[in-house]
Amino acid sequence: MAHNRVKHLVACVKSDDKFAALAEVLEKTNFFKEVAEKLKNSGKQASGFLIAIKPNFMVFHSSKDHSAHTDPELVEYLVDRLWDHGYRNIKVVESQNVLGKWYENRDVKTVARAAGYSGKNYEIVDLSLEAVPYHFGGEFGDDFVGKTWLDADYRISFAKNKTHPANRYTLALKNIFGVTTLEDKYLEYHKKKEWDAAVIEMYRAFSVHFGFIDAFISADQAFGFRGDKTAKKTKTIMGSANIIALDWVGALKMGLEPMESRLMKKAVAEWGEPGVEIFGNREVYEDWDNTPLLLDKLDDVLEEFYAMHSFFTHAIMFEPDEIFKEKNRGFFSCIRRLLGID
Repeated sequence: MAHNRVKHLVACVKSDDKFAALAEVLEKTNFFKEVAEKLKNSGKQASGFLIAIKPNFMVFHSSKDHSAHTDPELVEYLVDRLWDHGYRNIKVVESQNVLGKWYENRDVKTVARAAGYSGKNYEIVDLSLEAVPYHFGGEFGDDFVGKTWLDADYRISFAKNKTHPANRYTLALKNIFGVTTLEDKYLEYHKKKEWDAAVIEMYRAFSVHFGFIDAFISADQAFGFRGDKTAKKTKTIMGSANIIALDWVGALKMGLEPMESRLMKKAVAEWGEPGVEIFGNREVYEDWDNTPLLLDKLDDVLEEFYAMHSFFTHAIMFEPDEIFKEKNRGFFSCIRRLLGID
């Protein structure tokens, strides 16, 4: 998986039509040729070739804001195009997260349906329910992996374009964090272990063959990871066969130096700085607000204090939809009113 300074093509298409943008990304990156090459090497038939797509939707909890989760229409457009090419064994995967400790009905299938994923021509898989032990080595050591992710012949990270207080930005590489299977990720992968080590070791153990970034609408500012009710209409779709190169360009589009991310620093230390060749729109997103300087350093300190970190993150989330009834609704609703968050 060494990158050296080989030029990796990153397609970055801006359009008023999200489907046309994704179609152009698929064409310019030779996506279907990439998949076909892996199919050929597998010795399998297309109908049995397991494709696992990892969007980012387990943060979804309010239908008033769609800026925090990968657009299901884009994911299903990709599924349909794969279906057109004869692929029948397609699974959309996610794992449970800390929101399950705060809200009801946070299994993956329920959240997926609420967010707009239909399941047509693909199976929705909850990696937390199929976790098997796995020895990763390195800083991560012994943990678990979902069997679908383990067995997949082709893995795709379909990320959402967002800022993040712990990492400046959360894109295709950070999206891999969501395949870790334990629910309380703050406790397991922020306090007990390091989240960036989890991503690096998961990426090392299980190749991600292609990445997309849904930046048609985006969430910026300090807490973009939870969504943004004044979401930015960035009207961009990005893709690459190399997700580190993809994230490099994604950071540049935010007006950031890619190495401002602790995860990117770790990835570059492991595999070298990726060379990139950009097709399409190179402009920084208009009127984009990044996370405040040093917020990532503050977050790194706070995550060692589990109760405080969990309380603060819960408090800044938007009010959930009724299906995700809050387990301590009255208290946190009051906190949000005091903070001016609704």
